[in-house]
Amino acid sequence: MSPKDKGSVRVYCRVRPLMKNEEIRCVQVKKNEIIFNRQNSEEDCPTNSMGTQEEHLNFSFDNVFDENASQAEIFDGVRGKEVVRDVLSGYNGTLFAYGQTNAGKTHTIQGGSNSIEDDQNDGIIGRAGKALFQGVRDAKESIEFAIKVSFVEIYQERIRDLLNKYSSFGTNNGDRQSGEKQGLQIREDKQRGIYIKGCTE
Repeated sequence: MSPKDKGSVRVYCRVRPLMKNEEIRCVQVKKNEIIFNRQNSEEDCPTNSMGTQEEHLNFSFDNVFDENASQAEIFDGVRGKEVVRDVLSGYNGTLFAYGQTNAGKTHTIQGGSNSIEDDQNDGIIGRAGKALFQGVRDAKESIEFAIKVSFVEIYQERIRDLLNKYSSFGTNNGDRQSGEKQGLQIREDKQRGIYIKGCTE
């Protein structure tokens, strides 16, 4: 990765295979573009919410992966190894998935249900973890590393600590559970950088 690329934001798109109850494909993959096709009726292609009458809409990304892309190709394609390498060099790095329900975010990030035992279906988290520890093993013996892990979920603008046995969202009636970490907030510190105050590590 060239110095000018460091710190830049990249956007990738992954198109998942059709589900069993889906018959009409409304998008086509062409190199680094997604082509939205309106030639089908709105009933057949309900994803049209852009409010336009154009027959085709083109959306460009840094890269686009079709439904045949493997988990390994996704990780390499989004420069996962480079991000991990930069983290080991002292830079912040972020990889996250964004999309509507059933878009394939969990599969991309976590992998399949047996991804721990199935390297082929391992997601970005597992592959990044392996690359991280491989980078530590390959580093000079004079370098010491301290690795800490937190797992959080941001839902409806509220932060949930996934390593805390209590739900950070509270109970269904809105009451907080006893012993729960409440009101987790994102903070920034000169020494620590960006962090979530009170989050389990």
